Amino acid sequence: MAITKNILVTGAGSGIGRAIAQHLSKNNYDLVLLGRNSDHLEETRNSLECPEKHQCISCDIRLSKDIAKALEKSKINSLYALVANAGIGGENNYLSNDRWHEIIDTNLTGTYNTIQESLPYLKKNKAPFKKIVILAS
Repeated sequence: MAITKNILVTGAGSGIGRAIAQHLSKNNYDLVLLGRNSDHLEETRNSLECPEKHQCISCDIRLSKDIAKALEKSKINSLYALVANAGIGGENNYLSNDRWHEIIDTNLTGTYNTIQESLPYLKKNKAPFKKIVILAS
């Protein structure tokens, strides 16, 4: 059986996530692009090699069920790799509990959720080694 080259990229709507998606598409990977803003995801897809072979799915990585639904919607059978890139930055006013929870829920819990929901898809891939790349700020 052939090894599928599906890669899930979170935070793909802009910045580093978009640049990663552009690099991977030039190397003939099939991408599932996740992010919060569907318009930004479409802009990313349109900037890729063979945009029609890549999928854009809007979701909130803070919610495991959103990631599970996104993976189901993608109709992929397995993942070759995961690039967990989604995160938020900006002013880090830790005197505000709301801001603290927003950052932790996205950058830490969201990454954990993404890995947990992706593991079954990674395990199904026939490649001898699967890859998980985590970017954090």
